[in-house]
Amino acid sequence: MATLPTLTKDLVRRAALLLALAVTVVSLQACASGGPIASSPLNSEAVAPAPESPTPSSTIDTAARPAFGGDCAAVADVARLSAVVGRELAAASEQTSIGVRTLGGLECVWRAVSGATVRSFAAPVDVIPDSTRSRYGGVVCEGYLYDGWGCRVAISNETTWLLITIDGEVGDEAPESKAHLSEDVVKLVPLFGESLSTSPAPRAATPSTQWWASPTCENLGSRLDLAGILGSADFESGYPSGFGTDVPSELAIAHGTTIDCKWYSSSAEGLTAIVITAYPGAADEWERIEKNLSSRKSLTPVVVAGAQQALEGTGAIRPDSSFVVATDGINLIKVQEAPRIADATASVIAALSEG
Repeated sequence: MATLPTLTKDLVRRAALLLALAVTVVSLQACASGGPIASSPLNSEAVAPAPESPTPSSTIDTAARPAFGGDCAAVADVARLSAVVGRELAAASEQTSIGVRTLGGLECVWRAVSGATVRSFAAPVDVIPDSTRSRYGGVVCEGYLYDGWGCRVAISNETTWLLITIDGEVGDEAPESKAHLSEDVVKLVPLFGESLSTSPAPRAATPSTQWWASPTCENLGSRLDLAGILGSADFESGYPSGFGTDVPSELAIAHGTTIDCKWYSSSAEGLTAIVITAYPGAADEWERIEKNLSSRKSLTPVVVAGAQQALEGTGAIRPDSSFVVATDGINLIKVQEAPRIADATASVIAALSEG
């Protein structure tokens, strides 16, 4: 019995050693397996936590998505369209203006060798005012563009509004002609409605703070030295000859994706004018407009203050008048007619950049 205390002490000592060994093994296994390890308050500041990897920021798509994917062939099949109207039509040509394209719009024209031309304009439903939807909810015969007229009606689904038009013959707006065109445009509704039912949803571009704001022409004129640009203090708003507008261009102006302002001065020495067409947020159209203009006119690079790129040409509104197209990398502008055209363009860019 005298040896029991010694044996007990040995057992206790061995148990303590086994417990310490077990704790060490568990800790090593946790390290090897990547399991959590409780940090000691004493050494929590000694080992800094590893920095987290930065999470890539997602890019938000703010570009316009054109109606019908920007494809006029998807709006109506030309063979079926010709059969409905009873005359042969040429394949559709896209005639969407820059400001309308920024709204997600698409303008298409099917021309006939003889007889009326068919037109369509499609855009996101949410850029169409209620008054416009109401006006074209039934057939309307009216004038548009410079001297054209025709009969039209609109259809829509949840995402896309589509205006269908048949041109009338210029100068022939007799009641019988309007009645005939009204019947024809109604016949087109099922064909366009079929395409509309499967069309992808369009979307207007999302404006950024770098877009030029859309001032009224009166406000823009107050920022410009118009007397200096035109060489005369005797000037007025507008231009001597008319410029045609229609629903698409009027919507673009109303939404600020097109800025359209004109002034002119007429004297014994002749006409001087400045015609400004600016497109906020449309710099990605630069290559398209450069290609279109260079195919018809001779262009020369020119330095314009406030622009990253600029081209000058001749033959804008009048055969001998000059024009400049320019971009600041975000916005696009075309200035026509003005004397000292590059300087005039720089003045307009500076005025628009004021916000």
